[in-house]
Amino acid sequence: GTMTKHVEVVHLIDSQRQQNLGIALKRMRLKNKEIKSAVITMDDTVLSPATVNVLVDICPTAEEKQLLDKYIKDGSDPKVLGPEEKYLYEVSQIPRLQERLQCLRTKHEFGYHARKILDITKLTRNAVVEVEKSEPFKRILEIILALGNYANGGTPRGAAWGFKLDVLGKLANVKDNTGHTTMMHYLYHLLEDQYPELLKKFHLPAASKVTQLSLTDVSGDLNALSKAVQQIKSEIQHPPFTKGDRFQKVMEKFEVRASKDVVRLQTDFESVRSDFQKLAIRFGESGPQVQPSSFFSSLVTFEHDLKRVAKQVAKMREDAERKDKAEKEKLRRQTLRKLKKLQQSTGDPDLFDAYKKANSGDTAEVIERFIDRYKAEKMKKQNSKKQ
Repeated sequence: GTMTKHVEVVHLIDSQRQQNLGIALKRMRLKNKEIKSAVITMDDTVLSPATVNVLVDICPTAEEKQLLDKYIKDGSDPKVLGPEEKYLYEVSQIPRLQERLQCLRTKHEFGYHARKILDITKLTRNAVVEVEKSEPFKRILEIILALGNYANGGTPRGAAWGFKLDVLGKLANVKDNTGHTTMMHYLYHLLEDQYPELLKKFHLPAASKVTQLSLTDVSGDLNALSKAVQQIKSEIQHPPFTKGDRFQKVMEKFEVRASKDVVRLQTDFESVRSDFQKLAIRFGESGPQVQPSSFFSSLVTFEHDLKRVAKQVAKMREDAERKDKAEKEKLRRQTLRKLKKLQQSTGDPDLFDAYKKANSGDTAEVIERFIDRYKAEKMKKQNSKKQ
């Protein structure tokens, strides 16, 4: 038979890189030519976000390009390259491939990042407006200041004009001489007694949504987004490298819209940041370390502490009421037993009414009537004795 010449496959890259590439290419199930053509014509049906992410990860490095160029220059045959090298060779003919793919990734992910920044900006604005406009909160703070000045009367701490927000967190820990009642309990009883409306209306739902937020993080995200759009702006300066290259055409449209969006996001964010800082200053908090997370957390924690005390007080009252009820019931039963005995021993028909009445729960009245009758009987006996 004829001998078929065994062709040796040529590998230019190390085995680890080869393996990673092989897995990625298998997962995409696309021919090298299809990938190359899709990247040039910006074909969305092929270049899904997931595929673009894989392509960014397996871009040929500068070193790999050099190896391939040298291999071809030396007159070697690209047909005998291993499948991974064939892929690298095919796509390395697209100039600025990595940048092109990164721009595509930005286009895919822009909406998600922009929405996230917009949402956080909105949440922060809502919280700022809520605290600014909350009359109940302002009144409660005035009452706390008055309480503090009263408690510290005659000391250098009395007659203060204001207090730092961290005081709100300490109210639940400051106890009176008995060690049972805290300043927070005292405040609650005062509010319940004198200002029940304030208690009802004091609520900061918007503030509780921003207790985890960092403006520094949002600012970082915004800068990253702005840089990514800038990269597109510089990439579309390069004219098409071949017929059918649609990168410039597709990206120009997107860049115009994205640049406008970034400017709007930045303006919005800066205005909210400045509003927040003004609000913080009005509460005596200033400096770059003041973040919505710590600022709003102290307000929300205060609200929770106050609500917790309200629950404690309600429970104590319920317990007291339950105890009172139990004692009354005990008394009622004792009275019934006494009445039954009396009725048996005296045969007094009036006692039956009294018995029924005691049964219907009006114990105190029954006992009172008994005492009256008992006194009257005694008087009668004493009077007859006198005669």
